[in-house]
Amino acid sequence: MQKNIYQIQVALKNSKPKIWRRVLIPSDTLLSDFHFLIQIVMGWENAHLHQFIKGRTYYT
Repeated sequence: MQKNIYQIQVALKNSKPKIWRRVLIPSDTLLSDFHFLIQIVMGWENAHLHQFIKGRTYYT
């Protein structure tokens, strides 16, 4: 079975100038793995809180 690949733009809210990265991720990526990927592409060391929101559901 072929996986879909998503192109995602990760941007810091309210940053001037805009700080962002564009990443490609497989469709079966878990949110925990996506969080780790964001840490890597932004150059962070897992010291930032994170939250994903879809509709009215919050994932932390």
